Amino acid sequence: MRIEDIRSFIDLAEFQQQPSAASSQAAISEEAMWDNLKYFLKRVVPVAEQAGVKLAMHPDDPPGLPQLLGQPRIMGSIEQFERLVALEPSPVNGIDTWLKPDASVS
Repeated sequence: MRIEDIRSFIDLAEFQQQPSAASSQAAISEEAMWDNLKYFLKRVVPVAEQAGVKLAMHPDDPPGLPQLLGQPRIMGSIEQFERLVALEPSPVNGIDTWLKPDASVS
């Protein structure tokens, strides 16, 4: 399906007036988010190791925002990625890097 086909199904003005899922949820603290991530990794990493699957956390996108829609973002700095890896040290607990081609870079 082409993007033009998708746009024909979406009323952008109506969509923009809808409350976002994040804005309709109670705010969560940054530390609670880290606690949730630790809880998740403690349970998933051993299973990933047994299955031979690698996990990869993607950086916050767009980068550089400490919050988005009132919610903290925890994957925006080197220190935060170091903390991620330290939560559950394992060769399968990793970081995803995606270098988007940028026309401004020559």
